[in-house]
Amino acid sequence: MEETTERIESKEGQHKETTRDYTRKVYQNLMEVVELLEKKAPLSMTQKQIALATGISKAIVFDVCWNLVKRGWAEEAGDGGVRLQKGTNEKDAFMGRMVIRLVRDTFGVDLNEVLKEK
Repeated sequence: MEETTERIESKEGQHKETTRDYTRKVYQNLMEVVELLEKKAPLSMTQKQIALATGISKAIVFDVCWNLVKRGWAEEAGDGGVRLQKGTNEKDAFMGRMVIRLVRDTFGVDLNEVLKEK
C-alpha cells in the first residue's frame, strides 16, 4: 500500500507528522478488473475467469462487474461473460469516458454539455 507523510499544523500552532494510506482495496479491485478486461478486449471473460486471473474473490468480482455494467462501462456478453463496452476503438472509447467522468467528478464540468453547446 502507498502511504503519504504529511506535516499538519494543529490549532495550537504545533506541527505533527502523520501518515495516511490513500489506497483502498475496493478501488484496487476495481482497477484490476478493468485493466484485465481492457487487455482481453474485445473478448469477454466470465466472473470465474476474472477471479482466477486476479485472485479476487468471486463475490467481489460479481460486485465489480455488476457495477461496471450498471454504469455503462461494460456489457454482458452472450456467452455469460462480461466485456468492456464497445466503441469504434475500444481503448479510445474507454479512455474518453474515463476523462469525461474524471473532469465531471473533479471539476464539476460536464464535457458532454460543453461539447453540445459548440
